[in-house]
Amino acid sequence: MRDTLIFLFYFLVQVRSKCLDEFSVSNYSSTTVSLSWEYSCSADDIETYKVDYVHKNYKSCSDGRRDKSKPSGFGTVEVLEPRVVIQNLHPYSEYSFEVRVIIKGRNGRPESKTVLASTDYSIPKVKAQPSSLDYSYKNTDTKLVFNWSPPLESTQCNLYYSELGSFLYQVQGTSEWNRRYFKEDSLEISETLVEIDGLEPYSDYLFLLFISNTENEYDEDVYLRLEGRTLSSEPDPPERLVAEPSDEGTIYFRWRPRNPKKGEISHYEVRIKLTEGKDWLDSVLVDPNDSLCRDDEVYGETVCHTLSDLKPENYTLQVRTYNVKVDSPSAWSLAVHSQALDVAEPQFGLYHILIISGLSILVLVISSVLIAKYLETRRKKGFDRVQTAEYSRPIIKSNSYIIRPGSTPGTNSRSVQDPLPPIPQPENIYADLTPKLEEEDNYLKPNPARVDSVESLDEGGYLRPNFNRFQRLDTTCSDPETSPPLIPPVSYRSGNN
Repeated sequence: MRDTLIFLFYFLVQVRSKCLDEFSVSNYSSTTVSLSWEYSCSADDIETYKVDYVHKNYKSCSDGRRDKSKPSGFGTVEVLEPRVVIQNLHPYSEYSFEVRVIIKGRNGRPESKTVLASTDYSIPKVKAQPSSLDYSYKNTDTKLVFNWSPPLESTQCNLYYSELGSFLYQVQGTSEWNRRYFKEDSLEISETLVEIDGLEPYSDYLFLLFISNTENEYDEDVYLRLEGRTLSSEPDPPERLVAEPSDEGTIYFRWRPRNPKKGEISHYEVRIKLTEGKDWLDSVLVDPNDSLCRDDEVYGETVCHTLSDLKPENYTLQVRTYNVKVDSPSAWSLAVHSQALDVAEPQFGLYHILIISGLSILVLVISSVLIAKYLETRRKKGFDRVQTAEYSRPIIKSNSYIIRPGSTPGTNSRSVQDPLPPIPQPENIYADLTPKLEEEDNYLKPNPARVDSVESLDEGGYLRPNFNRFQRLDTTCSDPETSPPLIPPVSYRSGNN
Protein backbone atom coordinates (compact mmCIF):
# COMPACT_ATOMS: atom_id res chain seq x y z
CA MET A 1 0.00 0.00 0.00
CA ARG A 2 2.84 2.40 0.89
CA ASP A 3 4.61 1.69 -2.41
CA THR A 4 1.37 2.32 -4.22
CA LEU A 5 0.96 5.76 -2.60
CA ILE A 6 4.59 6.80 -2.85
CA PHE A 7 5.52 5.19 -6.16
CA LEU A 8 2.58 5.47 -8.57
CA PHE A 9 2.98 5.46 -12.30
CA TYR A 10 1.01 4.41 -15.41
CA PHE A 11 1.72 4.34 -19.10
CA LEU A 12 0.02 6.46 -21.72
CA VAL A 13 0.73 4.58 -24.93
CA GLN A 14 0.66 6.81 -28.02
CA VAL A 15 -0.76 5.57 -31.31
CA ARG A 16 2.58 6.46 -32.91
CA SER A 17 4.57 4.28 -30.40
CA LYS A 18 5.79 1.20 -32.30
CA CYS A 19 9.26 0.39 -30.97
CA LEU A 20 9.31 1.74 -27.32
CA ASP A 21 8.50 -1.01 -24.86
CA GLU A 22 9.02 -2.14 -21.26
CA PHE A 23 9.02 1.37 -19.83
CA SER A 24 9.59 1.31 -16.02
CA VAL A 25 10.99 3.12 -12.98
CA SER A 26 13.93 1.02 -11.82
CA ASN A 27 15.00 3.11 -8.79
CA TYR A 28 13.90 6.24 -6.93
CA SER A 29 14.54 8.38 -3.81
CA SER A 30 13.15 11.61 -2.32
CA THR A 31 14.94 13.76 -4.94
CA THR A 32 15.82 11.39 -7.82
CA VAL A 33 14.04 9.05 -10.26
CA SER A 34 15.74 6.39 -12.42
CA LEU A 35 13.90 5.42 -15.64
CA SER A 36 14.63 2.57 -18.09
CA TRP A 37 13.03 1.31 -21.30
CA GLU A 38 13.60 -0.92 -24.32
CA TYR A 39 13.68 -0.07 -28.02
CA SER A 40 12.72 -3.05 -30.22
CA CYS A 41 13.58 -1.48 -33.59
CA SER A 42 17.06 -0.93 -35.06
CA ALA A 43 19.15 0.89 -32.51
CA ASP A 44 21.66 1.99 -35.20
CA ASP A 45 19.17 4.52 -36.53
CA ILE A 46 18.79 6.29 -33.14
CA GLU A 47 20.52 9.63 -32.84
CA THR A 48 19.57 10.29 -29.14
CA TYR A 49 16.91 9.89 -26.50
CA LYS A 50 15.34 13.02 -24.96
CA VAL A 51 13.52 12.77 -21.63
CA ASP A 52 11.25 15.66 -20.63
CA TYR A 53 10.04 15.90 -17.02
CA VAL A 54 7.36 18.20 -15.52
CA HIS A 55 6.34 18.65 -11.86
CA LYS A 56 2.62 17.84 -11.55
CA ASN A 57 1.86 18.56 -7.84
CA TYR A 58 2.99 18.42 -4.22
CA LYS A 59 1.32 15.41 -2.70
CA SER A 60 1.09 17.23 0.69
CA CYS A 61 -0.97 20.06 -0.79
CA SER A 62 -4.66 19.46 -1.38
CA ASP A 63 -4.99 22.38 -3.79
CA GLY A 64 -2.90 20.78 -6.57
CA ARG A 65 -0.06 23.24 -6.16
CA ARG A 66 2.95 22.68 -8.46
CA ASP A 67 6.41 24.09 -9.18
CA LYS A 68 6.79 25.82 -12.52
CA SER A 69 10.45 26.81 -12.20
CA LYS A 70 13.52 25.13 -13.62
CA PRO A 71 15.29 22.80 -12.76
CA SER A 72 13.07 21.22 -10.06
CA GLY A 73 9.81 22.11 -11.80
CA PHE A 74 10.68 21.01 -15.35
CA GLY A 75 13.63 20.20 -17.61
CA THR A 76 15.03 17.98 -20.41
CA VAL A 77 17.77 15.36 -20.27
CA GLU A 78 19.47 13.78 -23.35
CA VAL A 79 21.02 10.28 -23.21
CA LEU A 80 22.37 7.73 -25.72
CA GLU A 81 21.41 4.68 -23.69
CA PRO A 82 17.83 3.55 -22.87
CA ARG A 83 18.14 4.63 -19.23
CA VAL A 84 18.37 7.95 -17.33
CA VAL A 85 18.69 9.30 -13.75
CA ILE A 86 16.91 12.61 -13.13
CA GLN A 87 18.01 14.55 -10.02
CA ASN A 88 17.06 17.71 -8.04
CA LEU A 89 13.39 16.80 -7.79
CA HIS A 90 10.98 17.77 -5.00
CA PRO A 91 10.39 15.15 -2.26
CA TYR A 92 6.96 13.59 -2.03
CA SER A 93 5.85 15.01 -5.41
CA GLU A 94 4.37 13.64 -8.64
CA TYR A 95 6.17 14.10 -11.98
CA SER A 96 5.37 13.37 -15.64
CA PHE A 97 8.22 11.81 -17.72
CA GLU A 98 8.11 11.67 -21.54
CA VAL A 99 10.76 9.73 -23.53
CA ARG A 100 11.30 10.81 -27.16
CA VAL A 101 13.31 8.81 -29.70
CA ILE A 102 15.23 11.00 -32.16
CA ILE A 103 15.93 9.07 -35.44
CA LYS A 104 18.73 10.11 -37.74
CA GLY A 105 17.56 12.06 -40.79
CA ARG A 106 13.87 11.75 -39.94
CA ASN A 107 11.74 14.84 -39.71
CA GLY A 108 8.39 15.26 -38.02
CA ARG A 109 7.17 14.29 -34.60
CA PRO A 110 9.32 11.55 -33.06
CA GLU A 111 8.09 8.39 -31.43
CA SER A 112 7.44 8.95 -27.67
CA LYS A 113 5.96 7.43 -24.54
CA THR A 114 4.86 9.15 -21.25
CA VAL A 115 4.74 7.85 -17.69
CA LEU A 116 3.79 9.36 -14.28
CA ALA A 117 5.96 8.65 -11.22
CA SER A 118 6.29 9.94 -7.64
CA THR A 119 9.37 10.70 -5.56
CA ASP A 120 9.82 9.23 -2.07
CA TYR A 121 8.95 11.03 1.18
CA SER A 122 11.52 12.92 3.31
CA ILE A 123 11.87 14.71 6.65
CA PRO A 124 9.51 17.67 7.15
CA LYS A 125 11.05 21.16 6.95
CA VAL A 126 8.20 22.97 8.70
CA LYS A 127 7.63 24.05 12.29
CA ALA A 128 4.66 24.99 14.42
CA GLN A 129 3.70 28.65 14.83
CA PRO A 130 3.50 30.66 18.09
CA SER A 131 -0.02 30.85 19.39
CA SER A 132 -1.91 34.08 19.91
CA LEU A 133 -3.57 32.56 22.99
CA ASP A 134 -1.91 33.11 26.36
CA TYR A 135 -2.17 30.25 28.83
CA SER A 136 0.38 31.54 31.31
CA TYR A 137 -2.40 32.06 33.87
CA LYS A 138 -2.37 28.28 34.28
CA ASN A 139 1.27 28.26 35.40
CA THR A 140 2.05 27.40 39.01
CA ASP A 141 5.21 27.07 41.10
CA THR A 142 5.62 23.48 39.83
CA LYS A 143 3.84 23.52 36.44
CA LEU A 144 4.24 25.27 33.07
CA VAL A 145 1.80 25.35 30.15
CA PHE A 146 3.10 25.63 26.57
CA ASN A 147 0.80 26.11 23.58
CA TRP A 148 1.24 26.72 19.83
CA SER A 149 -0.54 26.74 16.47
CA PRO A 150 -0.11 24.05 13.75
CA PRO A 151 1.99 24.81 10.67
CA LEU A 152 0.21 26.81 7.98
CA GLU A 153 -0.88 24.46 5.20
CA SER A 154 -1.73 27.34 2.89
CA THR A 155 1.89 28.56 2.80
CA GLN A 156 3.99 25.64 4.05
CA CYS A 157 2.46 22.45 2.67
CA ASN A 158 5.17 22.29 -0.05
CA LEU A 159 7.72 21.82 2.80
CA TYR A 160 5.93 18.94 4.49
CA TYR A 161 7.84 16.50 2.26
CA SER A 162 5.72 13.68 3.68
CA GLU A 163 2.57 12.92 5.59
CA LEU A 164 2.96 14.60 9.01
CA GLY A 165 3.14 12.13 11.83
CA SER A 166 3.30 13.79 15.29
CA PHE A 167 4.79 16.52 17.48
CA LEU A 168 7.92 15.76 19.47
CA TYR A 169 8.89 18.09 22.32
CA GLN A 170 11.90 18.47 24.63
CA VAL A 171 12.01 20.39 27.95
CA GLN A 172 15.38 21.49 29.41
CA GLY A 173 16.09 23.38 32.66
CA THR A 174 18.20 26.52 32.11
CA SER A 175 18.65 27.89 35.65
CA GLU A 176 21.89 27.18 37.48
CA TRP A 177 20.26 24.69 39.86
CA ASN A 178 17.97 22.80 37.38
CA ARG A 179 20.17 22.23 34.33
CA ARG A 180 20.05 18.48 34.83
CA TYR A 181 16.32 18.42 34.23
CA PHE A 182 15.36 16.99 30.80
CA LYS A 183 12.12 15.58 29.47
CA GLU A 184 11.14 14.32 25.99
CA ASP A 185 7.77 13.08 24.71
CA SER A 186 5.46 13.13 21.67
CA LEU A 187 1.94 14.37 20.97
CA GLU A 188 -0.67 13.82 18.30
CA ILE A 189 -0.33 16.15 15.33
CA SER A 190 -3.70 17.60 16.23
CA GLU A 191 -2.61 18.70 19.74
CA THR A 192 -1.66 22.35 20.36
CA LEU A 193 -1.05 22.45 24.16
CA VAL A 194 0.94 20.55 26.77
CA GLU A 195 1.32 20.87 30.57
CA ILE A 196 4.67 20.03 32.19
CA ASP A 197 4.48 19.10 35.90
CA GLY A 198 7.02 18.33 38.61
CA LEU A 199 9.13 21.47 38.10
CA GLU A 200 11.03 23.57 40.65
CA PRO A 201 9.65 26.94 41.83
CA TYR A 202 10.98 30.17 40.37
CA SER A 203 13.02 28.32 37.71
CA ASP A 204 13.52 28.81 33.96
CA TYR A 205 12.79 26.14 31.36
CA LEU A 206 13.28 25.85 27.58
CA PHE A 207 10.66 24.15 25.38
CA LEU A 208 11.54 22.90 21.84
CA LEU A 209 8.81 21.53 19.54
CA PHE A 210 9.63 19.41 16.44
CA ILE A 211 7.38 17.97 13.70
CA SER A 212 8.01 14.39 12.53
CA ASN A 213 6.70 12.31 9.61
CA THR A 214 4.87 9.02 9.89
CA GLU A 215 8.20 7.27 10.42
CA ASN A 216 8.98 9.47 13.47
CA GLU A 217 11.79 11.24 11.61
CA TYR A 218 12.32 14.95 12.25
CA ASP A 219 14.89 17.66 11.52
CA GLU A 220 16.79 18.69 14.69
CA ASP A 221 17.48 22.14 13.20
CA VAL A 222 13.83 23.00 12.54
CA TYR A 223 11.78 23.65 15.69
CA LEU A 224 9.61 26.11 17.60
CA ARG A 225 11.34 27.59 20.67
CA LEU A 226 9.35 28.64 23.76
CA GLU A 227 10.53 29.68 27.23
CA GLY A 228 8.80 29.69 30.61
CA ARG A 229 9.39 30.35 34.31
CA THR A 230 7.52 28.76 37.18
CA LEU A 231 5.93 30.99 39.82
CA SER A 232 7.35 31.81 43.24
CA SER A 233 6.49 29.78 46.29
CA GLU A 234 6.94 29.98 50.04
CA PRO A 235 10.67 30.64 50.63
CA ASP A 236 13.11 28.71 52.75
CA PRO A 237 14.55 30.28 55.94
CA PRO A 238 17.96 31.99 55.64
CA GLU A 239 21.21 30.23 56.51
CA ARG A 240 24.76 30.98 57.74
CA LEU A 241 23.62 33.27 60.54
CA VAL A 242 26.29 35.07 62.57
CA ALA A 243 25.71 37.54 65.45
CA GLU A 244 28.45 39.31 67.40
CA PRO A 245 28.77 42.44 69.54
CA SER A 246 29.97 45.53 67.72
CA ASP A 247 29.95 48.80 69.67
CA GLU A 248 28.41 49.72 73.00
CA GLY A 249 24.84 48.42 73.13
CA THR A 250 24.86 46.99 69.58
CA ILE A 251 24.83 43.56 67.92
CA TYR A 252 26.06 43.01 64.38
CA PHE A 253 23.87 40.39 62.61
CA ARG A 254 24.40 38.85 59.14
CA TRP A 255 22.95 35.96 57.07
CA ARG A 256 22.52 34.62 53.53
CA PRO A 257 19.41 33.49 51.61
CA ARG A 258 19.16 29.79 50.96
CA ASN A 259 19.66 28.66 47.36
CA PRO A 260 17.94 27.89 45.16
CA LYS A 261 15.69 30.78 45.98
CA LYS A 262 12.00 30.10 45.46
CA GLY A 263 11.10 33.60 44.40
CA GLU A 264 12.13 37.23 44.36
CA ILE A 265 12.84 38.29 47.94
CA SER A 266 10.90 41.35 49.06
CA HIS A 267 12.28 41.72 52.62
CA TYR A 268 13.45 39.97 55.79
CA GLU A 269 12.08 40.09 59.33
CA VAL A 270 14.48 39.98 62.32
CA ARG A 271 13.28 39.38 65.88
CA ILE A 272 15.20 39.51 69.17
CA LYS A 273 14.68 38.53 72.81
CA LEU A 274 16.62 38.01 76.01
CA THR A 275 18.17 34.57 76.00
CA GLU A 276 16.70 33.78 79.40
CA GLY A 277 13.33 35.33 78.55
CA LYS A 278 10.29 33.80 76.88
CA ASP A 279 8.73 36.72 74.97
CA TRP A 280 10.23 38.31 71.91
CA LEU A 281 11.02 41.94 72.56
CA ASP A 282 10.95 43.44 69.11
CA SER A 283 11.10 42.72 65.36
CA VAL A 284 12.41 44.81 62.47
CA LEU A 285 12.01 44.58 58.68
CA VAL A 286 15.19 44.60 56.57
CA ASP A 287 15.32 45.41 52.85
CA PRO A 288 17.93 43.15 51.17
CA ASN A 289 19.05 46.07 49.00
CA ASP A 290 19.67 48.37 52.01
CA SER A 291 21.91 46.08 54.03
CA LEU A 292 25.30 47.48 55.09
CA CYS A 293 28.02 44.85 55.46
CA ARG A 294 31.61 45.29 56.47
CA ASP A 295 34.13 45.45 53.67
CA ASP A 296 35.64 42.07 54.52
CA GLU A 297 32.24 40.32 54.64
CA VAL A 298 30.67 41.38 51.33
CA TYR A 299 30.38 38.13 49.39
CA GLY A 300 27.56 36.47 47.50
CA GLU A 301 24.18 37.76 48.66
CA THR A 302 25.09 38.37 52.29
CA VAL A 303 22.66 40.60 54.19
CA CYS A 304 23.82 42.54 57.26
CA HIS A 305 21.97 44.50 59.92
CA THR A 306 22.98 46.19 63.21
CA LEU A 307 20.67 46.18 66.25
CA SER A 308 21.34 49.13 68.55
CA ASP A 309 20.19 50.63 71.89
CA LEU A 310 20.50 47.29 73.65
CA LYS A 311 21.26 46.66 77.30
CA PRO A 312 24.34 44.66 78.26
CA GLU A 313 22.54 41.31 78.24
CA ASN A 314 22.64 38.01 76.36
CA TYR A 315 20.25 37.97 73.38
CA THR A 316 18.76 35.42 70.98
CA LEU A 317 18.02 36.36 67.35
CA GLN A 318 16.10 34.80 64.43
CA VAL A 319 15.22 35.88 60.87
CA ARG A 320 12.75 34.81 58.16
CA THR A 321 12.22 35.58 54.45
CA TYR A 322 9.32 37.09 52.47
CA ASN A 323 8.94 36.61 48.68
CA VAL A 324 7.18 38.91 46.22
CA LYS A 325 3.55 37.92 45.47
CA VAL A 326 3.65 35.18 48.11
CA ASP A 327 1.54 35.62 51.23
CA SER A 328 3.32 33.17 53.50
CA PRO A 329 6.86 33.85 54.74
CA SER A 330 9.43 31.20 55.41
CA ALA A 331 9.80 29.48 58.76
CA TRP A 332 12.03 31.18 61.31
CA SER A 333 15.70 30.40 60.98
CA LEU A 334 17.81 28.67 63.58
CA ALA A 335 18.42 30.85 66.64
CA VAL A 336 21.79 32.52 67.22
CA HIS A 337 23.03 34.11 70.44
CA SER A 338 25.14 37.15 71.20
CA GLN A 339 25.88 39.65 73.97
CA ALA A 340 25.55 43.44 73.86
CA LEU A 341 28.52 45.25 75.44
CA ASP A 342 28.25 47.64 78.35
CA VAL A 343 31.26 49.76 77.41
CA ALA A 344 32.81 50.37 74.09
CA GLU A 345 35.92 48.27 73.97
CA PRO A 346 37.58 46.47 71.14
CA GLN A 347 36.22 43.01 70.58
CA PHE A 348 38.07 40.38 68.73
CA GLY A 349 36.10 37.68 67.03
CA LEU A 350 37.38 34.48 65.50
CA TYR A 351 38.25 36.31 62.31
CA HIS A 352 40.53 38.79 64.13
CA ILE A 353 42.09 36.05 66.24
CA LEU A 354 42.98 34.11 63.12
CA ILE A 355 44.55 37.20 61.54
CA ILE A 356 46.64 38.00 64.64
CA SER A 357 47.72 34.35 64.98
CA GLY A 358 48.73 34.23 61.34
CA LEU A 359 50.76 37.43 61.61
CA SER A 360 52.47 36.18 64.78
CA ILE A 361 53.45 32.92 63.10
CA LEU A 362 54.72 34.84 60.07
CA VAL A 363 56.87 37.13 62.23
CA LEU A 364 58.25 34.13 64.12
CA VAL A 365 59.17 32.33 60.92
CA ILE A 366 60.86 35.42 59.44
CA SER A 367 62.80 36.03 62.68
CA SER A 368 63.97 32.41 62.78
CA VAL A 369 65.17 32.61 59.18
CA LEU A 370 67.06 35.87 59.80
CA ILE A 371 68.71 34.52 62.99
CA ALA A 372 69.72 31.33 61.20
CA LYS A 373 71.23 33.33 58.34
CA TYR A 374 73.09 35.57 60.83
CA LEU A 375 74.54 32.60 62.72
CA GLU A 376 75.50 30.92 59.48
CA THR A 377 77.29 34.08 58.33
CA ARG A 378 79.14 34.37 61.65
CA ARG A 379 80.14 30.73 61.49
CA LYS A 380 81.47 31.09 57.96
CA LYS A 381 83.43 34.25 58.85
CA GLY A 382 84.99 32.58 61.91
CA PHE A 383 85.93 29.55 59.82
CA ASP A 384 87.60 31.78 57.24
CA ARG A 385 89.60 33.55 59.94
CA VAL A 386 90.77 30.26 61.35
CA GLN A 387 91.69 28.93 57.92
CA THR A 388 93.46 32.06 56.70
CA ALA A 389 95.09 33.18 59.99
CA GLU A 390 98.01 30.81 59.48
CA TYR A 391 98.77 32.24 56.06
CA SER A 392 97.52 35.80 56.17
CA ARG A 393 99.17 37.19 59.29
CA PRO A 394 102.58 38.89 58.85
CA ILE A 395 105.79 37.20 59.91
CA ILE A 396 107.57 38.94 62.82
CA LYS A 397 111.36 38.70 62.69
CA SER A 398 113.63 38.92 65.67
CA ASN A 399 117.43 38.80 66.00
CA SER A 400 117.44 35.17 66.98
CA TYR A 401 114.06 33.63 65.97
CA ILE A 402 111.00 33.98 63.71
CA ILE A 403 107.46 34.22 65.10
CA ARG A 404 104.44 33.36 62.95
CA PRO A 405 101.23 34.42 64.69
CA GLY A 406 98.93 31.51 65.33
CA SER A 407 101.63 28.87 64.96
CA THR A 408 102.57 26.43 67.65
CA PRO A 409 105.63 27.65 69.60
CA GLY A 410 108.74 25.49 69.19
CA THR A 411 112.05 25.35 70.96
CA ASN A 412 113.33 28.42 69.12
CA SER A 413 110.05 30.37 69.30
CA ARG A 414 108.82 32.81 71.85
CA SER A 415 105.50 32.42 73.59
CA VAL A 416 102.86 35.05 72.94
CA GLN A 417 102.76 35.71 76.68
CA ASP A 418 106.58 36.42 76.85
CA PRO A 419 107.49 40.12 76.98
CA LEU A 420 109.10 41.77 73.97
CA PRO A 421 112.86 42.52 74.12
CA PRO A 422 113.79 45.99 75.39
CA ILE A 423 114.01 48.84 72.91
CA PRO A 424 117.67 49.86 72.31
CA GLN A 425 118.70 53.36 73.35
CA PRO A 426 119.85 55.86 70.73
CA GLU A 427 123.48 55.81 71.90
CA ASN A 428 123.88 52.09 71.34
CA ILE A 429 121.33 51.52 68.55
CA TYR A 430 124.11 50.66 66.14
CA ALA A 431 126.25 48.76 68.61
CA ASP A 432 125.40 45.38 67.07
CA LEU A 433 125.95 46.58 63.52
CA THR A 434 129.76 46.26 63.53
CA PRO A 435 130.54 44.93 60.07
CA LYS A 436 132.11 41.51 59.89
CA LEU A 437 135.71 41.53 58.70
CA GLU A 438 136.62 39.06 56.05
CA GLU A 439 139.95 38.16 54.56
CA GLU A 440 140.87 40.16 51.50
CA ASP A 441 141.50 37.01 49.57
CA ASN A 442 137.80 36.24 49.68
CA TYR A 443 137.10 39.32 47.57
CA LEU A 444 137.71 39.52 43.88
CA LYS A 445 139.66 42.42 42.54
CA PRO A 446 137.89 44.42 39.87
CA ASN A 447 138.97 44.41 36.24
CA PRO A 448 141.11 47.57 35.78
CA ALA A 449 139.65 48.01 32.29
CA ARG A 450 136.22 48.58 33.77
CA VAL A 451 137.27 50.97 36.55
CA ASP A 452 136.38 54.58 35.92
CA SER A 453 139.56 55.96 37.53
CA VAL A 454 142.56 54.79 39.49
CA GLU A 455 141.42 56.90 42.42
CA SER A 456 138.50 54.57 42.98
CA LEU A 457 140.94 51.82 43.94
CA ASP A 458 142.78 51.58 47.19
CA GLU A 459 146.39 50.47 47.75
CA GLY A 460 145.47 46.81 47.42
CA GLY A 461 143.66 47.27 44.14
CA TYR A 462 140.18 46.97 45.63
CA LEU A 463 137.31 49.42 45.04
CA ARG A 464 137.10 52.17 47.52
CA PRO A 465 133.62 52.54 49.13
CA ASN A 466 131.65 55.41 47.64
CA PHE A 467 129.36 56.79 50.33
CA ASN A 468 127.87 59.34 47.98
CA ARG A 469 125.72 56.59 46.58
CA PHE A 470 123.90 56.24 49.89
CA GLN A 471 120.90 58.48 50.51
CA ARG A 472 121.30 60.45 53.71
CA LEU A 473 118.45 61.94 55.70
CA ASP A 474 118.06 65.68 55.81
CA THR A 475 118.18 66.49 59.49
CA THR A 476 118.73 70.22 59.30
CA CYS A 477 115.24 70.96 60.58
CA SER A 478 114.99 68.12 63.03
CA ASP A 479 115.58 68.18 66.72
CA PRO A 480 119.12 66.94 67.37
CA GLU A 481 118.12 65.65 70.79
CA THR A 482 115.29 63.38 69.52
CA SER A 483 116.63 62.53 66.05
CA PRO A 484 118.73 59.39 65.67
CA PRO A 485 122.47 59.94 64.98
CA LEU A 486 123.80 59.70 61.47
CA ILE A 487 125.40 56.47 60.35
CA PRO A 488 129.14 57.09 60.34
CA PRO A 489 131.24 56.07 57.34
CA VAL A 490 132.66 52.61 57.71
CA SER A 491 135.52 51.08 55.81
CA TYR A 492 134.52 47.69 54.58
CA ARG A 493 138.15 46.69 54.52
CA SER A 494 139.26 47.72 57.99
CA GLY A 495 135.87 47.60 59.81
CA ASN A 496 136.79 50.85 61.63
CA ASN A 497 134.24 53.55 62.38
